[in-house]
Amino acid sequence: MSAFFFRRRPENGLPISSSLDIYLKKQLSNRTFGKTILHIAGPWEIYHRSLHQESWFVGSGIEVFLDGYFCDTQEGLFHSYSQNAALFAQWWQKKGLEHLADLDGGFAVLVRDSKRDIAYLIRDRWGSKPLYFSKVEAKGDIIGGSEIKLLIPWIERIKLDQAGLKDSISLRAIVGQESLYAGISQLVAASLMTIDNNGNPGEQQRYYKVKFEALDGPPDFRQWVEQTDAALRKSISQMAKTFKRVAIPLSGGIDSALLVAYSREYFKECIAFSVAIENFTNPELERARLVAGKLGIKHEIVSLGPKLIPELFQTVNSRIQEPCRHFNNIVLLHLLNNIQGCDAILCGDGADFLFGSPTLRTVINLQYKISKLCKIPSPISKISAKCLSRTGRKKFKHLANLLTHDIDWFIRRLHNVDYKPRETNILAQMGIKDVAPNNLLFERAPLCSQKHTGRCIETNLRLFIHFMMQRNDRLSSNTGAELLYPYLTDPVINLGQILPDEARFHGATLKPVLRRLCDNLVDEKISKMPKLGFPSPELSWINKDLIEFRRNAYFSKSRLKQFMPFKLDLSLLANDPASCQLTWWFMTLEESLRVLGDYD
Repeated sequence: MSAFFFRRRPENGLPISSSLDIYLKKQLSNRTFGKTILHIAGPWEIYHRSLHQESWFVGSGIEVFLDGYFCDTQEGLFHSYSQNAALFAQWWQKKGLEHLADLDGGFAVLVRDSKRDIAYLIRDRWGSKPLYFSKVEAKGDIIGGSEIKLLIPWIERIKLDQAGLKDSISLRAIVGQESLYAGISQLVAASLMTIDNNGNPGEQQRYYKVKFEALDGPPDFRQWVEQTDAALRKSISQMAKTFKRVAIPLSGGIDSALLVAYSREYFKECIAFSVAIENFTNPELERARLVAGKLGIKHEIVSLGPKLIPELFQTVNSRIQEPCRHFNNIVLLHLLNNIQGCDAILCGDGADFLFGSPTLRTVINLQYKISKLCKIPSPISKISAKCLSRTGRKKFKHLANLLTHDIDWFIRRLHNVDYKPRETNILAQMGIKDVAPNNLLFERAPLCSQKHTGRCIETNLRLFIHFMMQRNDRLSSNTGAELLYPYLTDPVINLGQILPDEARFHGATLKPVLRRLCDNLVDEKISKMPKLGFPSPELSWINKDLIEFRRNAYFSKSRLKQFMPFKLDLSLLANDPASCQLTWWFMTLEESLRVLGDYD
């Protein structure tokens, strides 16, 4: 784990001022490992603080800074999962740009070809390691770093970016090259960008894409179960060649239960962690106890009380530095804070996307209905849609689009937040009338698959999973452990690309393949339990434990009033104890702005 900042200046550029130098060291010193180091090589200045001191390498004609770990999937080098920049430089000189798609892991890399005086910024295929950059015209340099707050001193005035603002409100994540702040961009997941000898950034180019083409026809279900088992075993056994002592956040669901079952076989030591929220019932906690007891592994249950909520809230926003749209980030941070002494954490992200989520099942059901509706002559369908105008507004809009065979309309809205009327009123004041960005799929990330199931999976993996993984990376920065994602490795992804719909769903049953594996490896009781998700008492937090932060966002001392380019009547939400989504967004943005304003 590390935090880093880089700056490329023209040859006649001025050195970093002493005040900014002190600021960088202060920000980077907020870690529990390593020490702050400054490297100067030619026009480049690199500050970094890392658990792995091998993250910087200078060799013959090449300089590499590596934040994270990598491996080459094509050469089977899973045993060389490495945080070593020298090994990355060796790989680069051997294979280079044409083979970037072979790289797996979680990394942000700066590579400089000192002979050509060209630099490359590279981000891992799923975007787990953040990488922000900015071209500072007034000072003639380009800056970048793993945290937004490291770039703030070079920005003349903090302003909110309108495209980022709309994404953040409507999608819970910013999916393009923008960040929430004008003048600061982010390198998109699975992308490469060049920086020329004048410090000018080039276009971002994607080097890795997923394409799902599910097989047609009735599957041999047992075959798919066996292939899934083999893919997970291959990935986890290869990880075990490097990582020995692992932790697994255990929710009690099928995905994490399977990770525990496999990890118990392959890793030297495996510990499960779960959270118990005081005065709040979480049904999945009992499942977690059942899984750990059945498999006979060490299970630590971390207690989360109300007194810890304010401090955890501040820490979450300090690390993410953008509105954290998930209430359970507080729970996740507390769990990760209690994981110490492990060299890796196995996460279950991606399993729903690949093996069958409620969203995917809805898409498949709609696809079937639309195939029937397509047989209705066009004039009749238009008349039917018009007749539906007498129904409720939401129902009419939904049914009308079904009758006009517009599945893309539905997919574009899969990840939107369902705001209440008062919250929608506030959004209208902000100039955001249509919460769903209509150009999300095709202008920002054109998809490959023809089938709607594949397009839905690709949307999740291209545009949304990076937000969860980047969040995980930021919140785990004090653990000293790397995050591993067995469900997102090449063997599992390759299987998911051809998995038929019938193997993702069986009637109302989600993820039947993983459920059968759970029957075999854990317990049939677990697989038969419905998916509940991870609940949290957000209303209690907003209206009780975090009431001061709510007041700060709404009233006179609010930083929001300095940065919002419009006047808001927040009293509508201030007096509504039932408003959660938008209230939380304002609270987290307010706290993020406070963090970024520390340099003022």
